[in-house]
Amino acid sequence: MSPNDSRSGGTPRLLPIVMFCLCGTIIFKSAGLIEAAFAKTEATSQVSKKIDARHSDAEPTGSNAPPNSNTMPYAPVANWTDRPPPPPLCKPDPLDQAGERKILLQLKQRAKQLDARAAALDQREAELTVAKAAIAKQVAALKPLAKRLEAMNAEHHAANEKKWAALVSTYETMDPSMGMSLGMLK
Repeated sequence: MSPNDSRSGGTPRLLPIVMFCLCGTIIFKSAGLIEAAFAKTEATSQVSKKIDARHSDAEPTGSNAPPNSNTMPYAPVANWTDRPPPPPLCKPDPLDQAGERKILLQLKQRAKQLDARAAALDQREAELTVAKAAIAKQVAALKPLAKRLEAMNAEHHAANEKKWAALVSTYETMDPSMGMSLGMLK
């Protein structure tokens, strides 16, 4: 056996000791909680017995006057006999209201921004519609001019073709010796 072996009786292992201590602590705490719960129920039953005794000993005067304040563990309320009133159901939380208010304000600001953006887009669309109409008008005005230029170009091309045809026919009908002398003049 080696000297580092903890089972040989040298040093005790730490983990089992810690687990034992934790289990003991949990058991003692649980016992304390159970005892406190039973004590609380006994105290509650004693208070309810005192209240019942006080109501049975009350004078039958017909009025809702509170009994002697020395025997009452709490302040009397005219509309309940042995139970407290229910808690308010709709009591608003001020922190939630502040958060909701902040969110609502942010939503309103965002709505205003979106409305402004929509208005700017509508204005831009109107400007584009006007520009489109102006461009269409200019294109309509340029179409007759383009047709006129095409007609002039076609006339010029036809006239050019006639000149070339006349020159070709002149050279074709010309005597070859004469054509040679014209070529040398250049």
